[in-house]
Amino acid sequence: MSTDVLVLAGSTGDNLAEEIAGLAALPLAQCSLYNYGSECCVRFDENVRGREVFVVQALCDPVNEKLIELSLIISALRRASAFRITAVVPYFAYGQQTQKLKSRVPVSASDIATLWEEMGVDQVMSVDVHCGQIAGFFSPRCCLDNLSCLPAMAKYLWQKGLHDPVVVAPHATGVPRAKEFLDVLVGVIRDSVATEVDLTSIPILSLDASPASLAMLNASGTSRKLELIGEVAGCDAILVEDIIDGGKSVCRGVAELLGRGAARVVAVASHGVF
Repeated sequence: MSTDVLVLAGSTGDNLAEEIAGLAALPLAQCSLYNYGSECCVRFDENVRGREVFVVQALCDPVNEKLIELSLIISALRRASAFRITAVVPYFAYGQQTQKLKSRVPVSASDIATLWEEMGVDQVMSVDVHCGQIAGFFSPRCCLDNLSCLPAMAKYLWQKGLHDPVVVAPHATGVPRAKEFLDVLVGVIRDSVATEVDLTSIPILSLDASPASLAMLNASGTSRKLELIGEVAGCDAILVEDIIDGGKSVCRGVAELLGRGAARVVAVASHGVF
């Protein structure tokens, strides 16, 4: 067990931190997190000087509270002379806000990256960030490691049994992710069967808004009419998403695929944000 490397859990990272520490045979740092009135307070119960620390924090609801807590932990570690600080953040909060599409709005994902860097983080590890350009929001001094859970998803689904699988992108912006999942799934199949699997034997479809109704949002804010490009009749359709934060688009996609004759519909997502 290395004494120069520690795993530290934020208030929402206990279970994952314990699992990481157990698998890597690393000690868990002792840290006290408490509230003083409405403010978050951080205090380390052991020396971290000159040590490498992995901080595990899930940015779940209430997101802003957990975000500030993580930032204060990073700052406290830097002020306590930790040698290297890595933030392990499975879900990159504000990751869907990566562009300035209107005037007088922030680019929130970039601002979060700047905040953590200013606090003193050296590396950030996250899982399936919403947009790859987030890595460019960090300076060369601090890198973002974007881990993927697509291999685990593909292996799980193949072990459960798939019949004529069809990978479906729920919208145009999800096509690159669906193609990546397709490549991973084909690799899993090739590794598990003796015969070579032709890449074209597993089609990829796009489930997107009809161009004729892109602007046809009614007063209640309901989603656009869906148009399926491709065929799913008699196949197992795999709907690939990165984030499910309400579930309406997934439910509409499932209904559309079943209506088009899909034998089964499976929705996979990296993050459930409810």
